[in-house]
Amino acid sequence: MDHELEEIIGTSCGSRELARISDTRMRWDEFGKLVECGFDEVTFEMVPIERRVEVILMKTCHQPDLKTEMRRHLLGAGSGNPSGLHSKPALPRVRWRKIIAFYLIVWTVLVATSAFSAIASAIERTAAEPPKGNQATHFIDRQTKRALPEPPGTVLFVGNSFTFWHEGLWTHMGNLTAARGRDRGAETSRVVRGGASLRVLWKRTKAKQVIAEGNYDIVVLQEDLPETKVSDFHKYAALFDEQAREAGSRLIFFMSWDYQRLNWISMDEIIAEHKRMARKLDVEVAPCGYAWQRAMQERPKVEFYSRDREHQSWYGTILNLYVIYSTIYGESPEALKFSPPKNSQITAEEDAWLRRVAWKSVQSWQQQMKEGS
Repeated sequence: MDHELEEIIGTSCGSRELARISDTRMRWDEFGKLVECGFDEVTFEMVPIERRVEVILMKTCHQPDLKTEMRRHLLGAGSGNPSGLHSKPALPRVRWRKIIAFYLIVWTVLVATSAFSAIASAIERTAAEPPKGNQATHFIDRQTKRALPEPPGTVLFVGNSFTFWHEGLWTHMGNLTAARGRDRGAETSRVVRGGASLRVLWKRTKAKQVIAEGNYDIVVLQEDLPETKVSDFHKYAALFDEQAREAGSRLIFFMSWDYQRLNWISMDEIIAEHKRMARKLDVEVAPCGYAWQRAMQERPKVEFYSRDREHQSWYGTILNLYVIYSTIYGESPEALKFSPPKNSQITAEEDAWLRRVAWKSVQSWQQQMKEGS
């Protein structure tokens, strides 16, 4: 060993530039400086001491992060002790950062693919499932056969003072439907004019424009047959029906009642004309006047007219509300946690009775329409 000296030979896969240091011995600090140039493989050979020590380093152009790793590999955990040197060729350093980055990319792609696949499957299942409803019928538009929202989200009321009497039916419908639960209430609006027949509503209000542009799920059209002629009633009912069809709205006719001021037509005749109109146009009717007739037969002492013997009392207003609700949703209002306004002075027992009358009247009306009676 006295006549031999280790010769350190560095090789690189990069561009080669020879660096020579001639000395009988190499100090480790000098060697450390040379290591900073970086190289991929180091071997040691024993050569005769008579030879001049030529340390040949192949300078590399590799990334700086290779330097620390190579120094640790050659010098041993930063100790500066030559015992850290290996006496046989070091294996090419594995580029761990690149490998880790590669696997991270692969993992990210797999996770993203799996997530997108799960979302797509969920959407497909949702589209394939039938709409979830409650007891109500899932309504189908007559023209397009598309499913309407369940429950309907927007309701437009069109009518005269029978619609806006006692704070407005749209107000009470909003409160009533809110009792169905969160996000299940209806947004309501109105186009009203006092004393208006269907003819006046068509010609002198913005009703047809609002229906055409409002994108409403439901249009409740209140007629007042005693205010007009039977021929006009059928003519303008057809025009409103056509407008609602074009707008994609579900049209429901609000049947009113007979009254003393214009007593040229009876309640039975009003009912008959509504049946004829409904069958001809294939439209729905909320049979409020028909429900009044049934209620007054059950409890003659309950007053459904106001003092003018034309407009409705609070009993009439709340019964109208329940009839329209039952027609729209196809279910009884009996289970809803809703109370009429306090100023109506309707008791809890009377309110429960009005709900039963409304639901039974709607069922009876629909059965008659089905049977053609």
